[in-house]
Amino acid sequence: LRADIAELEETRETRQQEMAVLNQQERQARTRTEQAAAEKQQAETELAGKQSELQKVRGELKTEKFKSSAAETGTKFANTVGSLLGSSKIERQQQEIDILKAENYTLTMQLNNKDTQIRNLHRDHSSEIERLTQPHDKDMVAKQKEIDRITSWFPDIPQMAETADYCREVGFSEAQTVEMLMRNPVQYTGKLRSPKSGRSYDADGVTARIERRQNSIGFTLTINGTPILQWFKQQFDKLKQAVRPHVRQPIQPTGKKGQGL
Repeated sequence: LRADIAELEETRETRQQEMAVLNQQERQARTRTEQAAAEKQQAETELAGKQSELQKVRGELKTEKFKSSAAETGTKFANTVGSLLGSSKIERQQQEIDILKAENYTLTMQLNNKDTQIRNLHRDHSSEIERLTQPHDKDMVAKQKEIDRITSWFPDIPQMAETADYCREVGFSEAQTVEMLMRNPVQYTGKLRSPKSGRSYDADGVTARIERRQNSIGFTLTINGTPILQWFKQQFDKLKQAVRPHVRQPIQPTGKKGQGL
């Protein structure tokens, strides 16, 4: 069982490294997507500017056409001169419109290409995530089945693991915890820390062991045969008794009733 746990820990570290690589690739893909989105935004801004310019030129073209029509109702000389001048400006503005239309089409194609690139990046990123996580998911499912099979044979394992974590938290070493998990007593000298209060208490040559709880499911850590929580309370009470004689007694007031010092 210890070998299986070690193997699971090693597998978890390997998977954590793989997930770190995957997260890095995801950040890179997100950066490329953001760059593509920024380029798309810039292209949309340029397109909006071109469209605004196109509308302006179209407005000027309508004005010139109106002027040309008005000139035709005048004299023959004015009509001829206005027609020549108007035709020249109209042709120039029509060329500008054609250029703007071509630029508009080019920008539209660029936007479509950016959209395609973004979709491809999302698809490639999703495929890469699926490719990297699929073996991990299968391995985790297999490991979970193995853990379930072990816990079905040894139903005390979850409670023992919880008790072992508590032993490590209060101050016992890993080797001492393993020894107690084997149901062997451990002689301990040092500090034991209460996770609830955060206080540490001296433990000089105490005997610690993991024992099955009476009339309940699970295990408990005992110090000299006393449950650890009760042992912490006893040490706190001893500390209070040691400090209490040194506390100065308040001076009793003298004089009439209700009168201060």
